[in-house]
Amino acid sequence: MKNLFGDNRQANILSVLRKNSALNIEMLAQRFGVSERTVRNDIKDINRELKNSGLVEINQGKCSLRVFDTRDFQNAYARIIETDDLMNSSQKRQEYVFAKLMRAMEPVLTDDLAYEILSVVEEIPAGRVATYGQIAKLIGREKNSRLVAGVLSHAENYGKFPCHRVVNHMGRLAPGWTEQEWLLKGEGVTLKENGCVDLKKYLWEC
Repeated sequence: MKNLFGDNRQANILSVLRKNSALNIEMLAQRFGVSERTVRNDIKDINRELKNSGLVEINQGKCSLRVFDTRDFQNAYARIIETDDLMNSSQKRQEYVFAKLMRAMEPVLTDDLAYEILSVVEEIPAGRVATYGQIAKLIGREKNSRLVAGVLSHAENYGKFPCHRVVNHMGRLAPGWTEQEWLLKGEGVTLKENGCVDLKKYLWEC
């Protein structure tokens, strides 16, 4: 299938999402010949450019486009299309890389980390649970299980993710979250008498 904007993958992703209500990230990765992680990173960059004009949401492996301000969105869309020129000269490539490095020093890094954590949470299958430490290890931050817990406590700011499938290293549920128990039971995960998940039985093997 021919891409409207040539090799400008981010512009092509937006173009496809404008025409479809929701698409699988796996399908987008196959279409553009890249990994799913690359597509997720593209979406992060797209959302930075869209700012408050729109948002590409990711929910359970599917992404969809929401437009909040049509005029601002069109302007942002035009800027994304124009970035096709970024790779046409070594100077512009260097400027692009430098801008990416500068952004990594700004608070947006927190969002990158949050999406990295939540992308793992999204992969936990129904009927299984993962621990905070397990997720921390999967993203290369083995000693930061508390960081994972902190991100999950604000996950609603980033979209819908199956955070109820994450428990502590003892299988204990999140304190004060009464819905977690019945969400797990709805997926076939029962609790032991002490109120904890039996990790030997339900732990996600990844």
